[in-house]
Amino acid sequence: MRTMKYVAVIGLFVSAIVGATAGITPTVKGFIPNAGQWPSEVKYLCRTPGMDAWITTSGMVMDQYEVKGTSRRGHVLRMQWQGSDTQSNNVVGEPSMSTVSFLNEASRFSDAKNLQVMKNLRFVDVYPGVDVVYYLDDQNRLRYDLDVKSGVSADEIGFVITGDMGMTIEPNDVRLNTTMGGIVMTDLYAYVLGKKSLGIPASFTARSNGIAFSVPQRDAQAPLTIDPVVYGTYVGSADNDRVTAVKTTALGVYAGGWTTTIQFPTGEGAYQSENKGLFDAFVALMSSDLKTVRSYTYFGGGSDDKLTAMTISDEGLVCVTGTTESSNLPTTIGAVGQIYKGQIDVFIAKFTADLSELKYATYVGGNKDDIPTAIGVDQEGSIFICGSTTSNGGFPATLAHQSAPGGGIDGFLARISPTGGSFVFCTYYGKPGNEWFTAMVLDGGGFPYLTGATSSSDFETAPTPGRFASGRVPYDRTFNGGNTDAFLIKFFPDGTLSKRDDGTFSTFFGGNGDDEGRGIYVDAQGRPVVVGVTTSTNLPAVGTQQQTLVGRRDIFMAVLTDDGRGLQACTYYGGTGDDDVLGMIQEPSGNTGLLFGVTTSNDFPFKGDGTDTERRGPNDGFLAQINPNANTFATLVTGSGSDSVIAASFDAKGDLYYAMASTSGDLFTNTDSWQATRGEGSEGYVGKIAFGTVALVSPQGGERWCMGSNRTITWSTASMPAGQTYRIELSKDGGATWTDLASAATGLSYTWKPDVTLEARNGYKIRISTDRGHIQTSEAFSLVSPPAITAQPVPTSGCAGSPVSLTVTATGEGVKYQWRKAGQNISGATSASYSIPSLAAANAGNYDVVVSGLCTPNITSSQVAVSVAVATAITTQPTSKIIEEKKPLTLTVMATGSNLTYQWKKDGADIAGATTATYSIASVATSDAGKYRCIVTGGCGEATSEEANIEVTPTTGVNDDVVTQGGSTMQVLGPIPADDQLSVRLNLLAGGRADVRLLDARGAVALIHNLGDLAAGMSVVSLPTGSLSSGIYALEISVGGTVLRTMINVAH
Repeated sequence: MRTMKYVAVIGLFVSAIVGATAGITPTVKGFIPNAGQWPSEVKYLCRTPGMDAWITTSGMVMDQYEVKGTSRRGHVLRMQWQGSDTQSNNVVGEPSMSTVSFLNEASRFSDAKNLQVMKNLRFVDVYPGVDVVYYLDDQNRLRYDLDVKSGVSADEIGFVITGDMGMTIEPNDVRLNTTMGGIVMTDLYAYVLGKKSLGIPASFTARSNGIAFSVPQRDAQAPLTIDPVVYGTYVGSADNDRVTAVKTTALGVYAGGWTTTIQFPTGEGAYQSENKGLFDAFVALMSSDLKTVRSYTYFGGGSDDKLTAMTISDEGLVCVTGTTESSNLPTTIGAVGQIYKGQIDVFIAKFTADLSELKYATYVGGNKDDIPTAIGVDQEGSIFICGSTTSNGGFPATLAHQSAPGGGIDGFLARISPTGGSFVFCTYYGKPGNEWFTAMVLDGGGFPYLTGATSSSDFETAPTPGRFASGRVPYDRTFNGGNTDAFLIKFFPDGTLSKRDDGTFSTFFGGNGDDEGRGIYVDAQGRPVVVGVTTSTNLPAVGTQQQTLVGRRDIFMAVLTDDGRGLQACTYYGGTGDDDVLGMIQEPSGNTGLLFGVTTSNDFPFKGDGTDTERRGPNDGFLAQINPNANTFATLVTGSGSDSVIAASFDAKGDLYYAMASTSGDLFTNTDSWQATRGEGSEGYVGKIAFGTVALVSPQGGERWCMGSNRTITWSTASMPAGQTYRIELSKDGGATWTDLASAATGLSYTWKPDVTLEARNGYKIRISTDRGHIQTSEAFSLVSPPAITAQPVPTSGCAGSPVSLTVTATGEGVKYQWRKAGQNISGATSASYSIPSLAAANAGNYDVVVSGLCTPNITSSQVAVSVAVATAITTQPTSKIIEEKKPLTLTVMATGSNLTYQWKKDGADIAGATTATYSIASVATSDAGKYRCIVTGGCGEATSEEANIEVTPTTGVNDDVVTQGGSTMQVLGPIPADDQLSVRLNLLAGGRADVRLLDARGAVALIHNLGDLAAGMSVVSLPTGSLSSGIYALEISVGGTVLRTMINVAH
């Protein structure tokens, strides 16, 4: 966990992007100075796609534009810093490689040549203690940073916008509406110490006369906390349990220790699935996220068996050692030790990688207590173990450097052959006092290095003076004081010590207090590095990171030459309490050590991103990565109880797994960890630290993001490796389930366009994670729909002077309307309905409405027509008729207007069903005679037709109406009454020229028509009557000297 407080010495940066819709990509990237070619208020010009930004003495002028063909149109906005000093001439910046010249009007702009284009600009003290920094990002977007110096408030910073058509302010965006669409300020964040990796939330806020910035976490007492512990699980049962070793491989994480009855998953048991004694040793293979146990095995007999150390061989075999009081441990055939010898013996066991098969098991020990502390396997497969022993009989000293015990407690070192059937050597190491080995490492050549402590003033150091011609002697041959000194020994692989001038040695290391070695590794230069604990005040720490003892007990680190002759570096390490290192492993680079242990120091020397500095229990575990000259990482790993780190292992990616003994019930675990809660008593615990930190900057939660528009998910990092990728996920249900947005995002941002098919509501979350376990989840935010039209306006028509209206129905957040006629905005027409109170011809045309909202894009309705309706008028009147009974009658009226309806009347009364422009009677009766009118009603009034007088005459038959004269006959065939034509049958006695006359009721000639020459006999002729008015006519047809006469009725 990393805690950073914003105190007076820390500066703040606020940063945002200004951008327009895409446009022409400029050829010059940077800021062009004004040398007289522009108005004096302009300081610099920056061209970005679709927008020119003029940096002025008071802020910015933004010209959003588009070019079509040879025409350019644009919209200009002005942004002015509010209540600030002007952006004066105090400007600094970084020159680019580009220059520009303005060649037009050269006499006026004689200085506007070879102008230096700047990469960035810093306007100093725009506000007191606040600089404004302008620059272009990698996408050629204009950014501005506000550099707020330490002790200066950011509360008064803000700006006023003029020239916009309205704005929308969200926490992460300001959208300025223009006739060109809009200009957006986005991607706002704050950071401290000039490091963008240390991001904190920031947002735009509305101010009564402008826009301000809010940085709510910029508070001297408000910590920013990022926890690097990414995985964790308890390992234990209801009783006391201990994890004493942890190792990582490609298969997962091995944890070993001892237990009574850990509840391992059913079915995952491998070689030994049940506990056989009170305490049994165990090894469990867990997934790298510590959420599942892939396999496990107990190892034990009828009494107590406790694993103390573990290593993985080059073949992937799991090799463990520990103590046993069981006489019935399983041993393998041919092992060097088949028999338990008494009290506490050493056991060694070797398992296959899946823990299903015991490849090797043996006892090692004598008649008393034998305690192993470390195990190693060389490239040949030989097993090395070391520890302490009180056995003075039965101990298997073989080809020993020291074959007999030297005192009360002796160290021991043993090497067992690759077959396990014999000791390559097994030796005591000690003098009359007490000696014990605490740690061992094998170098690439199989040389074992050991450290520990001795209380013997005559402890064996080597080589002795004069032993070799080289004159080589160890660094320190003298006991230094206190109760114990630390020591460092390098043996030859065969167990000999300085038998030859082979670089092996044994040396004291200590001071005037108590010193004990606890960990050792060999660095990349072949030098042994030892750490331990000390109360000595006079260790030779000169020129290193800590040169004095500052607590009751501190840690020491010493680097010796590769042959043990000299000391190359020494440092103290610790705080004012007790600091107890319990071991050390080499970090992957080979030049620093990872120390682990327990501390009571409140001022432990914490270091690095993501460190936890808060003491919580009576004693807390720690992890520290140091060398004598540098502290690169140091953190507590702790809860509210007593905690100590007792083992650690780096994985292939350089992240760290560690094992703890703990009484804390509040150590970090994931909800789905194998054991997310602690049992009773002292428990084991395994955790993982993923170095580096990731903090989600945007969204933080509470935002309202628009669907269908690009949103920028941003995060900050610290100490992350190059090339780290990030997984971005979306939850639609408040974090219950997740779907991928990106599986391998890079950099510090990801652009996401929320799909418009998503549901507009609250409850969405974003999660960012790495393949190493970092994970950050936002609080819930909302997705907001862009505007959508659900009911289009419909065409409308009205009478001149009448009111009409158009209406649209739309959905979306913050919906706004702009009605248009012929594509031009109608002033003040900004509601869902548009009304015309008095329709006139000038109002006729095509209308639509543009619907906008909090989100883009805007949407335009379908175009509908508004028309002025024509007044109702009759253009063709019905006509009076004389019609023969039983003949069909048709009356017709024609009218203009809108939405016309018809009602025929007879003698002033409505005729039922007569509601069309034509009124017909299929067969008239005498009762149908009368006066007929039609009432035509339309959208704009009604009109009444002229009266049509209908007379009905009795029926006449065609065959009965034959006229005879001089032997010739004429018969009217019809129609009766005649309309446009009349057919007549003639039977002529003699042929000749035929002339026709029609006389009206007054005897006046109404029609003369020549039929030409007709032959004698029967013929049918057609007479035109269409030009005649309705009425009764006398028909005369003259052929030669014969005149045939009859009466006809014409009705139209």
